[in-house]
Amino acid sequence: MNSQAIFTVGGIVLLLAASQAFGGLRGDMNNDGNRDGDDIQRFVEVLVSPFDATVEETCAADTSEDRLLTIEDVPPMVQLLLGLIPPQYAVR
Repeated sequence: MNSQAIFTVGGIVLLLAASQAFGGLRGDMNNDGNRDGDDIQRFVEVLVSPFDATVEETCAADTSEDRLLTIEDVPPMVQLLLGLIPPQYAVR
């Protein structure tokens, strides 16, 4: 399935074409099927420098699901890591 992901980063619109762009777990930065401490460093790196991220990483880092990579993605990431978001809402 081919799809496109559109993200805004600092006022710049990114149009990303990818397969399964929204198929993974929100916050699962290393795509290992878990959200844990191993995802934190890459999450921060993607927020700081999104142009160096893959499409999958960009989609995973958008934990607020607003198609923006901003500081607003931090609280949902913390909630995901702590298991405070019910599983049915934690999957794309």
